[in-house]
Amino acid sequence: MNDDIRRNYLETAVQSATPVDLVVMLYDLLIEDLRKASHHTAQCDPAACADAVRHALLVLEQLQGTLNLEAGGDAAQNMDQLYTILRTQIIQAQGGRSVQVFDNVKNLLLSLRAAWQQLKSAPPVASSTALAAPKSGADHIEHGGSTRWSA
Repeated sequence: MNDDIRRNYLETAVQSATPVDLVVMLYDLLIEDLRKASHHTAQCDPAACADAVRHALLVLEQLQGTLNLEAGGDAAQNMDQLYTILRTQIIQAQGGRSVQVFDNVKNLLLSLRAAWQQLKSAPPVASSTALAAPKSGADHIEHGGSTRWSA
């Protein structure tokens, strides 16, 4: 019953969200996944860490896949490169069982999330957005207390 309520709440939130809200939601999921991965690494629970990392990589893939590389210019290209670097760091953190690397990536993502939050209060830009957000109709699937997003 609790999962149904949570699922309904998330579906409503996604359907009513702006594109920037959806990006912030994805950052929230990614940050929470990295928090879990760090915790499970510290607790020497590689299976739980692997689950958190697997979900984090799916969320990162969603963020990276929504970039408009043609219209986005340097900003979109830079974000694409950053997401690739973050993916590599997350995989290396898992392999090296490094809480510090997970925490460093999480802290960087917290800064990026804050920047997206600031965009919510900024006036709209007339041209197409360089860093396209996921479509508001994005589907999600509950997964171990987190949400898995797919276009």
